[in-house]
Amino acid sequence: EAACVPLIAVTTVKNIHTTAIPSTSPTINPPSLSACFITGSLLINPVAATTTLSTIDTTTIMTKYAIAVNTISANLNAINLIDGIDGLASGLSMIAFFAFGCMFVCLHWWLYAFISFAALGALIPFFYYNMFGQTRRGRKVFMGDTGSLTIGLLLAVMAIHLSMSDPVKEELFPGAIVTAFSFLLVPMLDVVRVVLHRLRNHQPPFLPDKNHIHHKFIALGMSQHQALGFILSIAWLFIIANTLLASYLSVTVLFLLDVAVWTAMHFYITAKITKKHPRN
Repeated sequence: EAACVPLIAVTTVKNIHTTAIPSTSPTINPPSLSACFITGSLLINPVAATTTLSTIDTTTIMTKYAIAVNTISANLNAINLIDGIDGLASGLSMIAFFAFGCMFVCLHWWLYAFISFAALGALIPFFYYNMFGQTRRGRKVFMGDTGSLTIGLLLAVMAIHLSMSDPVKEELFPGAIVTAFSFLLVPMLDVVRVVLHRLRNHQPPFLPDKNHIHHKFIALGMSQHQALGFILSIAWLFIIANTLLASYLSVTVLFLLDVAVWTAMHFYITAKITKKHPRN
């Protein structure tokens, strides 16, 4: 497994002048966060704000940037580290891009919808040749670190943008911040659990092991394709449940419920593995 990859974030300031802004001037947005990838960079639209330059809280802005950078770094490594069996990272990413694209279409955010569906379209043939391609015929492809990190970056950008405060979005999709990150819940919760497990056992957090969720399903006797099907089904269940419950439960309660279900599921799987393969 690859080590944690640092992310270089570039901030840009738009339409900010050194002259004083009169009280009647239009409102401006804080600086937007840009992240470089492939041959160019994807610029997140400035966060909607209603404060003028004279009232911008620098600490608040830096806190938001710190959260954004850490979120992007976490998702980069989540997608990279869960790429343990054929089709898993690309399958989870396809589900996330499809869900993001549908939400962006409903919100009429066409640029982000286009990026989501374009990424989905690029992943579909990769998924086929990664899953069913034959090495002896030279038709088997694999996802390297560049692919998984690029996908992780795009997904993180989509999630952050969908989590930004927007009255229209909140009216159409209440609790959108939980809904947005529910698309990434399986890889993110898996990497958090694995890292905590390694730290508890006094091991390097990025040391390869067989404690990921796909390793557990394989230990139960499933084939790689069966394990993939179960994990993708779990991802869909989390997305559907969070989308339906977001209107009835608070963000905190829904997040804690997700963590509780994930933890209980792993306890159950671990118990089944221990029963199937008892230690001497």
